[in-house]
Amino acid sequence: MSQLKNLTYLDLGRNGLDEIPIFVKDLPRLREFRFAWNMKLKEIPAFIANLRELTTLELDADGLRDLPDFLNAMPKLTRITLGENCKITQNDAKMKDLIRRFPKITFGFSDEYDDCPAK
Repeated sequence: MSQLKNLTYLDLGRNGLDEIPIFVKDLPRLREFRFAWNMKLKEIPAFIANLRELTTLELDADGLRDLPDFLNAMPKLTRITLGENCKITQNDAKMKDLIRRFPKITFGFSDEYDDCPAK
């Protein structure tokens, strides 16, 4: 996969992965990266910050509790979806904190399914 230098879209969703594969760092033209429904993912690796063309990061239904500050250094990143990340979407203070910490990013926090316990 790391040989696909011109790849602009990658969807690795619903694969039961617990981390973002290292080969993703070798995709410099990647604009949209979908990694939704990999519920064991707990953190975003630092190498994601090197994807300078990335505009969209879809992380719905992963096991995330927060986002790393290095995402602010990504010049073109403007959209992150986090629906079904219950530790985030069921916590109003956490959602407000993310919006404050990442002012240039539009967030999608919608819990489409009833997978999260009620607030």
